[in-house]
Amino acid sequence: MLLLLAIIGAIVGPVVNWCIDSLGDRKQGLSPWSRSTTDTAQRSLAARIPVIGWFLRRGDTTESGRRFWIRPLLIELAWVVGLPLFYLWIWNNGLTGGVEAPPTWITIWFVGYSILIAILFVATFIDLDQRIIPDSVTVPGTLIALFIAVLWPGFRLPEVVFGLAGQQVVSVDFADAQPLPAWHREWAGLGIGLAIFAIWILALLPKFPLLGLNLKSLRMVIASTIRFLKKNRLKVRNKTRRIGWRYLAIGTAGMIAIALVWPMLPADHCDSLFGALLGLGFGGLMVWSVRIVASHSLGQEAMGFGDVTLMAMIGAFLGWQASLIVFALSPFAALAIVLVNYLVTR
Repeated sequence: MLLLLAIIGAIVGPVVNWCIDSLGDRKQGLSPWSRSTTDTAQRSLAARIPVIGWFLRRGDTTESGRRFWIRPLLIELAWVVGLPLFYLWIWNNGLTGGVEAPPTWITIWFVGYSILIAILFVATFIDLDQRIIPDSVTVPGTLIALFIAVLWPGFRLPEVVFGLAGQQVVSVDFADAQPLPAWHREWAGLGIGLAIFAIWILALLPKFPLLGLNLKSLRMVIASTIRFLKKNRLKVRNKTRRIGWRYLAIGTAGMIAIALVWPMLPADHCDSLFGALLGLGFGGLMVWSVRIVASHSLGQEAMGFGDVTLMAMIGAFLGWQASLIVFALSPFAALAIVLVNYLVTR
């Protein structure tokens, strides 16, 4: 089993490297699976072997720089080694503090959180390289989180409770630690879920940033959104227009899908979907609010909108409680990364 997971990790690693190479604003062409940025680079089939291929390309300095191969090699090696270790940790009830969990839940946690980790790998290294977190990473990630929430309600983070039968593993719900209500399974919950999804789509549409906390600034944001959706002769504007209409199509399809499946979902599946939507809204709104207030106070953009969509995706995967903890701990992780970066690059 561990050997199979190592092989799967050897497949996932190159996919992660390809996404890092291709999904940012600047296509770097470093991955052997990407189109080369020069006509002189000759890539053999051996260059596509996971981990080893990067070592074989270490002399490709004319195209990529002297040490370009080290980071992608380490990323792929991390997946080859890390995926089996992550499975062992999950299987040995590391997520539940040693309390035994149902085997089906363990499999769901492993698959779902491995997907989340892969997406975070891509977003992190694109951000390090280009100082952006592209929607092409976070939007599909958010949709995947909602799909998993509908399909596997046991995917939600676990907690250990004490009952008459002793310790028991249950899924964290959006009302935890209060008793779970039932109103969200009716039309009120559907309305809130659709509103959160619609606001998320509207936030993704191309527009001018909200520069001030006033009606005039809000009107400019709305007007700029409509303007970007109109036809224009400029190629850049037409590209933005295509992106805008694409998000509108995703939003329309998503809202129709949610409205259709909501009445048919079993109670636990409905709880899971509502919790994911609430996490999406809470995580995104939390960072969005900080971005607006900080930008208004400083008179300039204080935080990129990619941070908003990233936290919305994390909230959809983990729920609103975990997204709050992630937001509180993220500055300490940032300080560690800055310190390592300074020691390595001065």
